[in-house]
Amino acid sequence: MSPLALLVAVWLSLAAALNISHPHTVVERQMKQFIFVDYNEAFPNMKIDVSCDDTKKKILKTAWKESKLLAKAQTKHVKGYDYDLVHRTWLGEDWNRTLDFGLPNAIDINNRTRSISKAFKRIKLLYAGVMKSNTEILWWCQDPDDRCEPDSRGLATIAETWLDKKKGSTDSKHHTVWCEEFLKRETLGEQVARYDQNKPEQHVIDNFEENTAVTMFHETFHFPYLVSWPRIKDYTDDSDSAYQMAEVLGTTKAYRNAHSYAMDGLAIYIQQKFQLDSPPAPRWVIEGTKPPAWKLIDQRVP
Repeated sequence: MSPLALLVAVWLSLAAALNISHPHTVVERQMKQFIFVDYNEAFPNMKIDVSCDDTKKKILKTAWKESKLLAKAQTKHVKGYDYDLVHRTWLGEDWNRTLDFGLPNAIDINNRTRSISKAFKRIKLLYAGVMKSNTEILWWCQDPDDRCEPDSRGLATIAETWLDKKKGSTDSKHHTVWCEEFLKRETLGEQVARYDQNKPEQHVIDNFEENTAVTMFHETFHFPYLVSWPRIKDYTDDSDSAYQMAEVLGTTKAYRNAHSYAMDGLAIYIQQKFQLDSPPAPRWVIEGTKPPAWKLIDQRVP
């Protein structure tokens, strides 16, 4: 027997003894665990994990419809409304600043302003159903990779979004896993109804922050290329910190923060919904008390 034939015989005997199956069979077995089906109740080109039962689908559908209200408020022009005030509050004083080329920092500042403008345009198009055919959005209700585990601060993870894009390919898949904490949250509609007759509390954005619509709107800004570029991270994930970050660190940080955009859209929606004389803000701002301590979650983001 030749050395090559001997080597093949040894490999086959080992495979039989160890029950080694063909790699393609392993891949098929793994893929069968995660089945996705077309979902036509939200964004275009969407698929949803089959483990999402009717109850979870209802929660997701409501969240999408309500998050669309935030997107419309943020991107639809209402004559006479002071969008600049809200954008400066949550995205920093320089959210719309431009400089003549040749001046110091002109390239960085102009690119930053362009990124904000494009994010608004893209979020508007996405909620209007405009999306490239080579892009998909996948929603998960199961969590095989333990993405819903508490974060480094020990706080519950509400949802997590990530991009699946192979090098050299133009196809991209945007994944979001909706954790149990998300499914337990109230709807935006429930919170709006709660404060419908309470004018003082309508000015407090905290009352409308923790719901499925705001969470979904927040996660949508994590879609790189589809909505944001450069990639938007999580510097802060609460209104108190987002407000102070925009005030202290300015647009340089705020334009890369998903919750800043989410609070921006929410503030516009609530003010217009209740016809308030000023945009809602964190309770400490409304009541004139000492602001809570805050810090950036991820200080590694440039």
